[in-house]
Formats: sequence, structure tokens, C-alpha cells
Amino acid sequence: MRNFRVRSSFVGAWLAVGCVEALPPPVVVQHDPSAVKRMEAARTEHDELEATLALVVKPRREQCEFSNGDCRILVSDERDAIIKKEDLSDCNALPDPVGRLGCVASALRARGKEGELASFYEYESSCTKALLACTSELDARAAANAVEARADARRRELELSPKGALASSLPDAARARVEYLRATLPPAASASCDLSDSITECVSALSSRKDELSSMFRDESYAAPDALSLHQSIEAAEAKCRDPEIECLTHALEPYGLFPEARKWVERNMAELGQRSELASRVSPRTRASCTVSASTEHQDRIVQAYVAYTREPVLYFRERLDKAFLSLHDSEIACLSHALGGAVHTASVQAGGAPAR
Repeated sequence: MRNFRVRSSFVGAWLAVGCVEALPPPVVVQHDPSAVKRMEAARTEHDELEATLALVVKPRREQCEFSNGDCRILVSDERDAIIKKEDLSDCNALPDPVGRLGCVASALRARGKEGELASFYEYESSCTKALLACTSELDARAAANAVEARADARRRELELSPKGALASSLPDAARARVEYLRATLPPAASASCDLSDSITECVSALSSRKDELSSMFRDESYAAPDALSLHQSIEAAEAKCRDPEIECLTHALEPYGLFPEARKWVERNMAELGQRSELASRVSPRTRASCTVSASTEHQDRIVQAYVAYTREPVLYFRERLDKAFLSLHDSEIACLSHALGGAVHTASVQAGGAPAR
């Protein structure tokens, strides 16, 4: 009996040793130091980029996610492929992308697959960089638009101020004077004083000063008095570009009844054209057009009749009749513009001593 017990104990011990030796050795996960280092750097950059993107205002971020949405879809597809490949279905059960990524990252690190994890971080970071580039571009565009909007507001404020409006009216008045003088030229002198090339050159020479004024409107340290001063000098200089043409046309009319006695009517018309332009600069384009149409409708026939008579016999009498017809036209335009501005304006003819003879 005793020998049987000894043998049983020996056999039991032998079987126990045999069973222990039969267990498979534990799996040792190998971590590649270079892959770990790369993964840590990629994760740091990834987290910093995601934090930066989270600070972007929601509407702008969503706008860029919509316009660059393919990269977000591709990142999601890549994460799902890893989950499927590594049999990480539990990660898919998590409700948000950040949680799913944390689950996947933990599993890949535990399996020594830092290289694959680094590649995923880098892939998603490339998408985030694209989104940040988009939001930065939108920010820059919005800032530039704000600067332009502010510059436009400053320009409008300057041009609508009394001094600014007066300055803006000077080139328009000069053009109107040229048109008036040309309209009274007889056909034989219609080709006189073509100075268009020199006028274009004169106006073009002001472009650098106009650019300077535009820069002033955009400047953070904008000074309205300085801008007004520059605006006034530019507009006055542009108006002066027409002076040689006005002088030439005045001389061209001298053989056609423009004697000293008739000059006072020309001067009154020129003065009223300046007044008309100043008033017109203070009303809307629609109001200007309405006043022009109504005055032309009222006085056009009389002007045509006076011009026909003048061209048949270009003498002092018919010259005065033509200038008076134009003066009536300009009186009506000024009265209309003045009414639109809510006040009474004395025309040049009244200031010069009463209404002109009709």
C-alpha cells in the first residue's frame, strides 16, 4: 500500500510538471523605438492641430468642412479600415470620432503597431491642415473685405461732405462746360479743339495721387482732414486738365457772334454749370437723371430752334438767344436739384442781376 502511494505521488508530480511544460510561452510585444518616436511626434502634431481647429468659429469651420469634406470622409474610411483589420468592433460602438480614435490608438499601441498609428495620425493631420488653410484664407478674405468696406465708408463720407462734394463736382463741371461750348459751335467749327489725347494724358498723370488717396482710406491711422485736402487737390487738378480745351473752344466761337456783349451769357451758363454739378453730386443718380430729363423735355425745342437760327446766321443777336435758351435749361435743372435737396438755390442768372431776358 505504501509503495502504491509513493508511485501515485510521483506520477502526479510528473504529470503536473509535464502539464506546465506543455503551456505555450507568453507573447512578447515588440515596440520599435523609431516607430514609437514617430508616433509620439505625429500624435503631438495631430492634437495641436485639432485644438487649433476647435478654436475656429463654428460657421467658418463648417464652411471649410463642407468645401473640403472629402478629406474628412477619407479619414473616417481609413479609421474604419483599421478597425476592421484589427477586429476592433468595440471601438465602433463609441459615439464620437475622438473616442473611437482613442480606442484604436490604445489597441494599436498595445499590439506594437505604433508605425500604423503614426501613419493614421499623419493622414488625419494632413486633412486638418487643409481645413486650417481654408479657414485662414476665409479669415484673410474677411479681414480684407472689412478693410475695403471701411475704406468705402470713409470715401462716401468724404465725398458727401459739403467740401468733398464741392471738390468732386469740379471735374464734372469742367466736362459740362466743354459740352455746352461744343453744343453751341456752328457745324463749320464742330471739329475744333480736339484735345482728347492731352486730356487723357493729364488725367492719367494723377493716378499715383489717386492711389495714395485710396491707401489713406484703408490706413489704420486714417486722418479725414488729410484725405479731404488730397481729394480737393486731385479733383481741382483733374478739372484743370480741361482748361486748355475750354479756352480753345471759347476762341473758336469768337468769329461766330461771341462778341464781348454776348460773353456775359456764356459766363452765366458756365457759372450755373458749376452750380448744377455741385448740387448733382449731393443727390442720387436717379434724381440727377430725373432732373435732366424733365428740364430737357421742357427746353429742348427752344434750344433747337435757337441753334438752327444761329447756324443760319451766326451773329450776336442769335448767339444771345441760344445762350439764353441754354441758361433757361440750366435754371430748371438747378431748381429741380435744389428742390430734391429740400432748399432754394439762387441761380447764377439771379445772382448776376435778375432773370435773363427770354
